[in-house]
Amino acid sequence: MSWKLKHQQEYEYLYIPEFDSTGIIAHGITTRSCGDMSPVAGKDNYQRMASILFQSDPKTIFVCRQIHGNNIYKPEKRCAYPPEADALITNRKGITLSIFTADCLPIFILDPEKEVIGLVHAGWRGTMARIGQKTLLEMKKIYQTNPKDCIIGIGPGICGKCYEIGATVVEYMLKEFASFTSFLQQKNGKNLLDISSLNKQQFKEAGVLEKNISVCKYCTAENNSLFYSYRMEGENAGRMMSVLRLR
Repeated sequence: MSWKLKHQQEYEYLYIPEFDSTGIIAHGITTRSCGDMSPVAGKDNYQRMASILFQSDPKTIFVCRQIHGNNIYKPEKRCAYPPEADALITNRKGITLSIFTADCLPIFILDPEKEVIGLVHAGWRGTMARIGQKTLLEMKKIYQTNPKDCIIGIGPGICGKCYEIGATVVEYMLKEFASFTSFLQQKNGKNLLDISSLNKQQFKEAGVLEKNISVCKYCTAENNSLFYSYRMEGENAGRMMSVLRLR
């Protein structure tokens, strides 16, 4: 199970064929070719692309104010102001879950048995708060999801060779995770975090089978011509959009 690039018109996006083969979802992650999807750039951008690539009705697209926390939002009806959250879950067909990233991880959760989905935004703070694991457990609590039935897609983010973190973050992580040193490399005086592998480990601890977890091979910093990267571009970096919807 792996992420693949797909072309549609003049646009490229990432998807997982095994997700598509279930026949119950539409999903994907935009690339730089699709333009800046950040809500700050205007909702017309991401609504248009969600419609072109994923056939999503703009009225069904739900977004959050991402705050690098572990709040989980269950969309029911449109809000005047997006809620503060970094994960969305639903079992309702037609609702389009969406998040925006540029180095942080987009994480897709699919329970094909119960037909439940989750979409997660995970930076180091969210990872430390176990946002992915917490989202899966919330799906279990509300929808009776069995982690062993789930398929997880960890999308493109900054890789373990590029993601430098400070000493304070290392200290926090060491207190939180007994096995943290397995995901930390110290090189040339830098602390480098493999955030994708750390999130994968959290899903395994929650009961997801390793064969059902796909980690994207692309690093957003190393492939800056394909993806937006906050570390490479700073405050002016655009955003990719991740989309997940039950058909």
